[in-house]
Amino acid sequence: MGLRTKILVYFGLLAVIGIGNLGLLYKAELDEELQQDWITHTNRVINDGGRLLGHIREAETGQRGYLLTGEPSYLEPYGNGIAGAQKNLSSLKDLTQDNIEQQSRLKLIKILIDRKFSELKETVQLSGWNKQQQAMSIVKSGQGKRIMDSIHDYMNEFEKEETRLLELRKSEFKSKQLILKTVFLVEVLLLIALILMVNFLIQRNLVNPILLLKDGLENLSDDEDFQEIKVLSNDELGSLTKAFNHMHKEIRDRSRELSQKAHFDTLTKLPNRFLSLDRLSQLLSEAQRSQGMVAAMFLDLDDFKRINDSLGHETGDKLLLEAGKRLSKVVRTGDTIGRLGGDEFIVLLGGLREGANAGLVAESLLNEFRIPFKIEGRELMLTASIGIAIYPPDGKNCSELLRNADSAMYHSKKLGRNTYSYYGEAMNREVSRRLELEEQIHSALVRGEFSLAYQPLIDINSGRIIGVEALLRWSNPALGNISPVEFIPIAEQTGLIVPIGQYVLLESLALVKRIQQKFDPGFQVSVNLSPRQFQDPTLVNFVANALRRTSVAGACLSLEITEGVLMTGHRDVDVALSKFAELGIKISMDDFGTGYSSLSYLRRYPFDTLKIDRSFINDITVSSAGRELIKATVTMAHSLNLNVVAEGVETDEQLTFLKFLGCDNAQGYLMSKPLPEKELIGLLGQSEFSNIDLQARSS
Repeated sequence: MGLRTKILVYFGLLAVIGIGNLGLLYKAELDEELQQDWITHTNRVINDGGRLLGHIREAETGQRGYLLTGEPSYLEPYGNGIAGAQKNLSSLKDLTQDNIEQQSRLKLIKILIDRKFSELKETVQLSGWNKQQQAMSIVKSGQGKRIMDSIHDYMNEFEKEETRLLELRKSEFKSKQLILKTVFLVEVLLLIALILMVNFLIQRNLVNPILLLKDGLENLSDDEDFQEIKVLSNDELGSLTKAFNHMHKEIRDRSRELSQKAHFDTLTKLPNRFLSLDRLSQLLSEAQRSQGMVAAMFLDLDDFKRINDSLGHETGDKLLLEAGKRLSKVVRTGDTIGRLGGDEFIVLLGGLREGANAGLVAESLLNEFRIPFKIEGRELMLTASIGIAIYPPDGKNCSELLRNADSAMYHSKKLGRNTYSYYGEAMNREVSRRLELEEQIHSALVRGEFSLAYQPLIDINSGRIIGVEALLRWSNPALGNISPVEFIPIAEQTGLIVPIGQYVLLESLALVKRIQQKFDPGFQVSVNLSPRQFQDPTLVNFVANALRRTSVAGACLSLEITEGVLMTGHRDVDVALSKFAELGIKISMDDFGTGYSSLSYLRRYPFDTLKIDRSFINDITVSSAGRELIKATVTMAHSLNLNVVAEGVETDEQLTFLKFLGCDNAQGYLMSKPLPEKELIGLLGQSEFSNIDLQARSS
């Protein structure tokens, strides 16, 4: 039954009961009026009969004196009494039709009285009432006296019977009234019960569901566990309640999902930056009250970009997930491990008695990373650099503490990574320096603050300068000369390395073209490419267009890349290197030996040159193992038809040994430091420098 039908039925019942009670009340009022009319007419009959009896008695005793006066109207009172009595008796007859059985005796008496009146009327010829003697004779005669006595007796009996019936009628009326009142009271009680029942049904089927829905709406945003509202009926409200339960559940689930996303990292499920900072604020408040200490630790995964670039972001995400699990195992239950983004994590330690306790936790964290990660059947090594800042000595608030922890983390990077450092004032200066560099480098290219220096590349056997390596320099009016070690990483992180790299390539090719026209048509230049530049989809076209604009052959350009570029595993790298080879451009592997030194890269990609890092060159005069390593590298490269370049040659001993091993080319301060264009042209223009006498230098 629908809600609308139920409401109509409830109010219909109320209306029927109300109308029924009104009908009973109206009927009771009609019965009471009818009873009063019956009593009134009965009293009139009794009164008329009494007056008639009085007239008869007066006539018999001569009290009226009509007989003495001789007036013909002596018997007129009889006629009036008879007529009035008959009229009232007729009305009484009509009123007692519904009670014939109860008043049969009264009716019989009335009939007898009627007959006697008729007999009297026949005896007393009213038309002859003017004859006094005749009337007197009738009155005095025995016949008239007998009739009058009969009427007298009947009237007395009628009066008694009527009085008895009147009392009986009154008693019956009181009983009826009592019954009607009782029935009315019962019906009122039934009506009250019905009203209560209807109220109960309305309360249960209408009010209670609405109140439950109201409470549900008020508690819609509460954090308590969701409890479905009980469905009390199968009507529209029941359907509405079911719909509300479904909606409430969806809203609660969506709210929890949004809360999860707002406060937790979607990948690792660890607290995100927002929640981590909130917890740090709570820890600082507690430490301030208890005079305790709090440690904020910044943890950055070393060289994680290499993992993403080489193995793909899917593998990188799995590695981050496992790293988060390992970090969570180390800290206490009340401590916080959060992910700030990328490969950065934060560790919050509260309730410390001394700052040294944070170092113990940092060591445990680093130990977790010394165990290889097994991802998709591979064993990957990953290290971390940690910076620690302690409240209150290293910061009074969240932002200051986090900034100093970040400074300490960068200091750990500079120490060689895979370590931790406590914050110190010197670190703060380093961070300030980095911020200044980031601010200045954005417009440095536009302001013309960049320049190039060129380090000569010689042929070890002939001592001839066959080319140069272009090296970027930055001189800022506010900061002075900035080392590439400082600004190149910032340029890569900010993406500015792309336009800066384009500037280096164009300037280098323009210089090579001028040198070729003036000195050596085969003169070549080497330009470094960073991993970030390979993400530029216009890289290949830009290089090709630069060669055409400067009219430099591809064979005179050597692009140097590190293993970090190759480890990205991106198809774009493969395509770019293949197209460079098609253009005749030489590809050099730079800093060989400092990374994984994977030989598979040398076979897979079209390399022309292998450059041995300066760290290995430094060892060849002091370590036999270093010499053997260089020897093996040169032999291996020649077996792959690769040209070998030794970087950082600074002594004659190093140069002599490299020549003995058959190394092809060398560059370093022994031959020449990096030179600006003008000095390089001057060096090439002097015959005594254009062909360096290595034999003399080595002797």
